Amino acid sequence: MEKDNAENMENDIKLNLGSGETNLGGYINVDIRPVANICMDMREYVKTVENSSIERILLSHSLEHIPKTDAEILLQECHRIMKLGGILEIICPDAKWAMRKYLAEEIDWAHCQHWLHSLWRDESDRHLWISDDTSLLPMITQAGFKNLQVYTGDGNIAVHSTKT
Repeated sequence: MEKDNAENMENDIKLNLGSGETNLGGYINVDIRPVANICMDMREYVKTVENSSIERILLSHSLEHIPKTDAEILLQECHRIMKLGGILEIICPDAKWAMRKYLAEEIDWAHCQHWLHSLWRDESDRHLWISDDTSLLPMITQAGFKNLQVYTGDGNIAVHSTKT
């Protein structure tokens, strides 16, 4: 019985790509900073992963830190390495939220800029593109993911999708 559970755990590989300092238990945490389990650019790491071998992928506040064309390729790679029925979860700052808050004078320009472009603590911290539902959702579906569930309202856009 213990062997079966161990084999199932091995088969349920989960990736936290662009993990930063958030190393999640049960995940392989990948980031270019040496705080992750694997210190490597997530774009290069996914190229080393076998087809259809990953159960779940999390991209939390990481996709916007690479060029948009690279993000499109990364999502295609995520689809390639994901098992059928696997789950992709993406969380990004929501540009529409920041703009609405700014236009309603609920946040100032500095806060809006921070939300859209980040703090720029170092080169890897800056946002290279900004997302909202009209820019992010087509990228996810073009990569081959289906059943998109979209959550907004807290300043972020979160999308859960599956490989079918």
